[in-house]
Amino acid sequence: MWKKIGAITLVLFFSYIVNAQNADDICGYWRTLKGNTQFHITKNENGLYSITIVWLRIKKDRTDANNPNPNLRNRKFLQLVISDNIVFLKDKNKWVGTIYDPESGNTYNCKLHFEEDKDILKLKGSLKGVRALAHETICIREKRLRTD
Repeated sequence: MWKKIGAITLVLFFSYIVNAQNADDICGYWRTLKGNTQFHITKNENGLYSITIVWLRIKKDRTDANNPNPNLRNRKFLQLVISDNIVFLKDKNKWVGTIYDPESGNTYNCKLHFEEDKDILKLKGSLKGVRALAHETICIREKRLRTD
């Protein structure tokens, strides 16, 4: 009986090790499930993570027209840094920070975590204190920058 308990403990331990996340696992190219946008997540020199829009399927010349700051409304969506303060919470196995939505001009609290594997990322954004209005986006890892 003790051998079975030991074997089960080892299996559970190794499955935890395999599923444990390294903070940098989030880095790379991601596209939204709808396939309209690709973004790139990188680690900053200060140890935080940034999210930059790097590809759009349509309207590649779109500007940040809904930005609350009139001086920023002429910025292009392409190469727009929509977050630069994402941090990994090792104890919760997820990333948190804020993210700017150029479609609405709003900035949201965000949480990111992997779904079934490290190639499916769930991004959940919500206005401060208004979880009922939370929006989720599923993203798929891509190997490289899209050029089409």
